[in-house]
Amino acid sequence: MALGLLALACAHEKVERIASAPVNPTAYAFPRAHAEVNACLRRLETKGIAVKDDYLMGITLEDGFGSYQGIFDSPENRYDVVFWNYEIDRSDVYHIEGRFLRYYADFHVHVGPPPGPPTSVTVRAINARVVIGTTWTIGHSGRANVNETVPGTTIEEYIILRAIGDCLGVRQMPSLKLPAVQHGPETK
Repeated sequence: MALGLLALACAHEKVERIASAPVNPTAYAFPRAHAEVNACLRRLETKGIAVKDDYLMGITLEDGFGSYQGIFDSPENRYDVVFWNYEIDRSDVYHIEGRFLRYYADFHVHVGPPPGPPTSVTVRAINARVVIGTTWTIGHSGRANVNETVPGTTIEEYIILRAIGDCLGVRQMPSLKLPAVQHGPETK
């Protein structure tokens, strides 16, 4: 008998999205040359982008791997970056019965063609998910997250665009819009 995943039985509760969640931009035309935007992305790729209490680290064409290699196989994506391994303690948008959930996503940052200015940048959430519980496993750490796939929120995407704007010295970007909701207890 093969030993596999031993899961604790738990009732699946419905993940809800705040209905009044504002929409933030996921694209921006920066008034800078393509080379400046590209250099800024390379700096951010190396040092990471501070998003809430975490740092996103980037992969590019040179070190693309796994499921993201396909992004870099397209010639129009040769200037792009994928920021990966992003987790926040509490989503600003997703909850179960008022308990805001841990949110994970990777982000594809697409840079439009040279030369610019302006240079268009679009950020898209990839594999966005929330943690709805945990299970016991054999091996590894003994516990694993149970995730549910969700659409991106536009909050994190715009935080990344604003980090690029800060790197470029662009100050006239619109403010980040967050839901006007108080967070409940975190899902463990």
